[in-house]
Amino acid sequence: MITIILQKMEALNLYSLIIGLLGAVFLNLILRWFYIRFGKSHSNRVSLANNFVLLAISVTLIIFLIKSSIALSLGLVGALSIVRFRAAIKEPEELIFLFFSIAIGLGFGAEQGIVTTVAFAIALPIYYVKFQVLDRTTIEPTMILTYSSAINNGPDVQTKIANHLREHCLSVRLIRLNEKGNLLDMTYSISLLNFEHLLSLKKELREIDDQAAISFIDSYRPAL
Repeated sequence: MITIILQKMEALNLYSLIIGLLGAVFLNLILRWFYIRFGKSHSNRVSLANNFVLLAISVTLIIFLIKSSIALSLGLVGALSIVRFRAAIKEPEELIFLFFSIAIGLGFGAEQGIVTTVAFAIALPIYYVKFQVLDRTTIEPTMILTYSSAINNGPDVQTKIANHLREHCLSVRLIRLNEKGNLLDMTYSISLLNFEHLLSLKKELREIDDQAAISFIDSYRPAL
């Protein structure tokens, strides 16, 4: 009788483990696709995302094995204390998605698949809305404008430049102003309304001095 009960318990544990592993793999495949498609990290997202599935499987298996044994839990703490990670996490977004993958493994390893799936289904749409709506409406693409001219009429030229910038830009910030004799060198951080305003601004700045050196450099970096 005891043998039959033990066999049933082992079969039940094996069934739970398989369900947990399949659930963790499925959610991490979705997470992998989502990170590659919508992540904003400048590093190789595919390379990092390829680790999600194996990471979740490992965590699921570990939690499943130690959840009912204090001895195994203590042994795991000792074993993991000698592990050293050499790869640096360069961007916070990478760390967030790694923790998310680990959390999925923890949830299914603890046989909390429903709670984990519900949290997963809530978290990804929130991130998607942030990526598609909030970031694109609150973050303005910025450019670096440099203006170098051999004609320097002091405040008069600088006032004309400032007026043109206010007309075509959402925001303007003076970074550098250098005057030496007749030489004028100015650098601004600007946020333009659109490309047509860039062309108009360039034309108006050229009218101040048709020999001036004018450059626009993209400095936009999406936030995490």
